[in-house]
Amino acid sequence: MATSSVSSNLLPSSSSRPIGSASQDSPCRLPLASRIFVRNLPYSTGEATLIKLFSKFGQIVEIKLAREEETWRSKGYAFIQYSSQEQAVLALEEMDRKFCRDLKVGLSMLKLQSP
Repeated sequence: MATSSVSSNLLPSSSSRPIGSASQDSPCRLPLASRIFVRNLPYSTGEATLIKLFSKFGQIVEIKLAREEETWRSKGYAFIQYSSQEQAVLALEEMDRKFCRDLKVGLSMLKLQSP
């Protein structure tokens, strides 16, 4: 799994996985509001599980699952990029505080920070 240079500063040991075929909906061109932060994931969670849980809300463009550098084990959080803000909001409304393998998962929208 590749790690993009942008996310390497934020997540030094994350895996980045583009989903689907290459299109004009690259993660760089999409609004930040179409990206959600998923926390409190079980450490056993992988990209396939996230796709299964979150693809029912819309087209997932990219998943970045934070992983331990040495063991490659999940750190328990991920970023999911949808192709639209509406899909991200739907996922947030439906999945926030829901249980995933006995843990209550929390979601939030990413927001731009002022310089």
